[in-house]
Amino acid sequence: MDQQGLIKKRCIVCNKLLPLEKFYKNKGNKDKRQNLCKDCDKEQSANYYKKNSNKIIKRHWRWIENNREKHNQIAYRSSKKRKQEKKDEYKI
Repeated sequence: MDQQGLIKKRCIVCNKLLPLEKFYKNKGNKDKRQNLCKDCDKEQSANYYKKNSNKIIKRHWRWIENNREKHNQIAYRSSKKRKQEKKDEYKI
């Protein structure tokens, strides 16, 4: 805790002492927060995607093939939502 009464936590990657709001929630941890800050988590996720993008994309398409009906429902809902947003955009 600091002088203002804020609870802080140290990021295991950048080693900075930050307020808890700078950490994603994680029910599995004792303090209910991730061990790395949001900025470090985003950076690690981006790096992982760069290194493994082909594997991620293949997994995504495999899921679509195995869950075609569910995918179509999701795509239909989002398409319908976009169409409604377009209509609302041009309303006077």
